[in-house]
Amino acid sequence: MAGIGSREELEAWLKDKPREWAQVIAARAALRALPFGLGVIPGRDGLTDRFALALFRATAISWAARNFPTYDIVSAAAKAAANATAAANAAAANADARATIAAAANAAAITATANATARAAIAAANATSVKADAKFWKAVDADCDRLTKRTDMNGAAHAMNGLPLWLSPAPDVWARALDRRSGALLDHDPSFQVWTDWYLRRVDGLDAAFDIPGDINRKEDKAILARLADATDEDFWGKGAHHVNTTLQGWIDEARAAAELPLPEQEDGATAYDLNDAGQVDRLPASDQQHLRDAPDQRRNYADIREAAQELAEEGQRLGGRLRRALDRFLASLPEAFEQAEAYLVWRDGNALRRIHRAHRLVADSREPDDARLDPMVGEMLGGLIDLYNLFAFGDDGLRTLDERRVAAQERARADVERAAAKPLVEAALRAPDVATARALDDLKAETEAETLPPGDPYADQAADQASRVRRNWFAALLSGGKRALNELNKSGKSVRVGIEGAVGATIISDLTGVTQIYRPVLDFIKDNAEALTNYAVIAYGNNPAVARLIEAILKLWPF
Repeated sequence: MAGIGSREELEAWLKDKPREWAQVIAARAALRALPFGLGVIPGRDGLTDRFALALFRATAISWAARNFPTYDIVSAAAKAAANATAAANAAAANADARATIAAAANAAAITATANATARAAIAAANATSVKADAKFWKAVDADCDRLTKRTDMNGAAHAMNGLPLWLSPAPDVWARALDRRSGALLDHDPSFQVWTDWYLRRVDGLDAAFDIPGDINRKEDKAILARLADATDEDFWGKGAHHVNTTLQGWIDEARAAAELPLPEQEDGATAYDLNDAGQVDRLPASDQQHLRDAPDQRRNYADIREAAQELAEEGQRLGGRLRRALDRFLASLPEAFEQAEAYLVWRDGNALRRIHRAHRLVADSREPDDARLDPMVGEMLGGLIDLYNLFAFGDDGLRTLDERRVAAQERARADVERAAAKPLVEAALRAPDVATARALDDLKAETEAETLPPGDPYADQAADQASRVRRNWFAALLSGGKRALNELNKSGKSVRVGIEGAVGATIISDLTGVTQIYRPVLDFIKDNAEALTNYAVIAYGNNPAVARLIEAILKLWPF
């Protein structure tokens, strides 16, 4: 860790760092403190509204400065900072509320001032004084540590916006404040829901400011941020919280109506899939996947890993079944041509070997029989291979990012629900070999094996998160294929009807067009698993209405 635990230490640490680092640290610190500034000032409804709006305005503008850096937010930041300071002076708020809005004001002011380092340190100090909880400084320290681990200094601050607000479990005192104070504010004026929703997205580390399904490249989202930045006190901010809140909600509603709602797309950081020419779910070509960092030292390390893995494979039956399968997968993910290797597969299969080696080490000295124990020589060779792989992974930003990824505490329960919803679909896919290629089906098996780890295992969170990402990509490709098939059905509707009228049973298929015949396994799978697929989509894809419409249309048009 960076060892930051005070205002002075943070200011000293920031002196030789990019200005953007100060901005993002201050913004995240102010966001963590925000719940302590919410609530109701008894008997002073006008000040309650003014204080809460000033707090949300300042934190939103300071966050947008790093999330949307191509837009000029300097003037908006200066005005938001001044407004927050004025609101603090007007309200007889408690110490926590004053510290919270001071943190927000300083975070916003950084964008419009030359002294970013000092402002960031002050903002963090204000934020961490709330409830004097040491975990607040630990969160600042964790942010600093994460920034230093990025090799791209210019992109590091922007990347922080995509991380959960708490990189380790949030303090109980914060969770209680969020629940109680936001609840009191919403009871006072439900229109503040637009801001509490915005805040929860910051807690989860979501990139888009607002929930606008189908907003390609965040076009609508960024337009709303620009409107907020350009809005004046006379025409917008000064008209009161209720006016601002309802107007902002109206902008979001308009954006949702305007945004086209596509089917789920492929996520970065996991294997990508699509339907191949035979109508089966398959991995995209290696050229379309994320590759390893190409550098001379990395190529040498890669060759060493392949050689060590091949030597280990020569141990044959001494490997045991589990290690044999994992090693075969690892070797398959390491083609001789370095440029053909896919980063995610290398990480997935390297991580599987790490888990096997860790399980072996835990029982190696025990006298009790255990399936996890390897042949001593094999265990030693596997350890050497893991050492080589760890060195290689540390030198690759993509692999290191996957190693460092964690599931936020508040997301673990959701991940469990998503896994349970996916289970019947995975089982159905493995019973329907025509719907996907052998390697795509093996990916589902590999991810299922990878995530069956005890909760205390250090790789459990990573494995669960990556398995979820792969499954989402896998079934997104299936749905995309279903849409293509639906388009073909609409084109060939006459052929389908003629087939139904002129034949019975399997002979109907001969009357379908050749293109439609290719999509039969995908259409059959979607029809046969419509309910499970709908339930899974609600959880995995954020209740995307395009999925429900597609499944409904296939059920109507696919008669078999």
